[in-house]
Amino acid sequence: MDLPGSSHSQNRPTPVEIEGIHLFFQLFDQGRYHQSHDVMEDLWRDTPGPERRFFQGLLQCAVSIYHWENRNLHGARILYREGTLKLQPFRPLFFGVDLEAFIERVDRMLPDLVRCPSEKNEPPDHRGDNHGTRHSRG
Repeated sequence: MDLPGSSHSQNRPTPVEIEGIHLFFQLFDQGRYHQSHDVMEDLWRDTPGPERRFFQGLLQCAVSIYHWENRNLHGARILYREGTLKLQPFRPLFFGVDLEAFIERVDRMLPDLVRCPSEKNEPPDHRGDNHGTRHSRG
């Protein structure tokens, strides 16, 4: 894929971007969505050119799940829509990321948000779960 105005040679990520993408998905796979967002936000801020939208799309998808888990349905919807829209021009594969699989995964994680966008949908309540990454035992 050739992106007009790209600062990358044949759209290959830099070593810093490779490391950031790897860390993003490592944190994402651990359910640490806000932390994965933070990693990608650093890349987004430091990247000129159209690749910025790729990084921004990933971070918005991650934070949409974070908002969903924290019962912020409105924020989850908005960031899901904006994130997936930003990723469209980069599909199916960009910088080694299978965006088809990533977007399908996010869709599965936010089924009510994707299929039935109404204010009646309630996000899951994980406050009593022992497997949450944001909860500490006191």
